[in-house]
Amino acid sequence: MKFRFFLSALLMAACMVPALAGGTTPTELIARTTVMSEKTMKIQLINLEKVATTLSINSLDGKKTYYEKNIKKHNGFATKFNFGDLEPGKYLLKVEQPDESLTQVILIDENGIRVSDFVR
Repeated sequence: MKFRFFLSALLMAACMVPALAGGTTPTELIARTTVMSEKTMKIQLINLEKVATTLSINSLDGKKTYYEKNIKKHNGFATKFNFGDLEPGKYLLKVEQPDESLTQVILIDENGIRVSDFVR
């Protein structure tokens, strides 16, 4: 009887440890891009956890920024970007948080928009 009580108490204590530690587990930042047309792309950011996040589209060499959005106090974000005013070429889509960043190469040519996978 004492053994069952001890085992039950131990099991309950083990279940309480995550709750005492804050109750949440870290989640991974997710970015998704969807090409909507020859010149338009949808960008979605998921699991921001209200951490200050910067979304930017830059020249491949990083010298020129074509779009920048600072996102604060949100868990998710979505926007559409029109590449119609940009010259054909390669661009970098960057998602940056203090402890994590994602980068994707965007290629604009006569066939429209093509994207690489995100790199951490």
